[in-house]
Amino acid sequence: MQLPAELQQSAQQAFTQLQETYSDFSQWSEQQQAQLKQVVAMSQFVKDALQKDEALFQSFPEMLTHTSREEHYRDRLASELESCAVEADGHRVLRRFRNREMAYIAWRDFLNDWTR
Repeated sequence: MQLPAELQQSAQQAFTQLQETYSDFSQWSEQQQAQLKQVVAMSQFVKDALQKDEALFQSFPEMLTHTSREEHYRDRLASELESCAVEADGHRVLRRFRNREMAYIAWRDFLNDWTR
């Protein structure tokens, strides 16, 4: 998908900001990098989520290989919440889980990349 001219500069700026934050894009295929440019031009949320969470940035390309993630939501969340000793930890885990899943959903929506 070709971005409109108005978004091409925004796409490059957002992508450059991610490159300044993370020098290693080796886990991102060329196609995923091109898609990343498009998505971050259209979604400040996705850009911010990836920029603020290095683990998400590193794992996101692998996440994108799965066409569906909802099947194991409960199990993944329960596993992550097990390590929480205090309520504040639970809030942090929930916020991170939500941001990760919302970034995945937004990515698929912006690229119209749903198989179902």
